[in-house]
Amino acid sequence: MRATGEGEGEEEVVAIETEEQTEERKEEELSVQTQTPGDILRQQKEAKADEGNNIFAGASEEIGLIEWPTAGKAMQTTGVVILGIVLSAVFLLVVNEVLSTLSGKIFN
Repeated sequence: MRATGEGEGEEEVVAIETEEQTEERKEEELSVQTQTPGDILRQQKEAKADEGNNIFAGASEEIGLIEWPTAGKAMQTTGVVILGIVLSAVFLLVVNEVLSTLSGKIFN
C-alpha cells in the first residue's frame, strides 16, 4: 500500500492504493513502455472511430466550424473569378490570332 499527503499544518488528504491497483498501474506503465508507434496509432484510430459512429453528427459539427463569407466578400470573389476568366479568354484569342497569322504566312 502507498499513502500520500500534504504538508505541515494543513488538513492532510490521504489516498491509499491497494495492492491490486498498484499491480494494475505497474502493468499499464509497462505496457505503455513496450508499445510500438504502430500500436499507439492503431489505438488512437480505434478511439476516434468509436467517437464518430454517427456520420451526420460529425458532418453537422464540421459545418458549424466553417467560417462563411459575407455577401460582399462572396461578390468580390465572384468578380475576381469572372475577371480572370475574361482576361484568360482574351489572352488565348490574341495568341490564337497571332499563331494563325504566322502559320498562314509560313504555309501559304
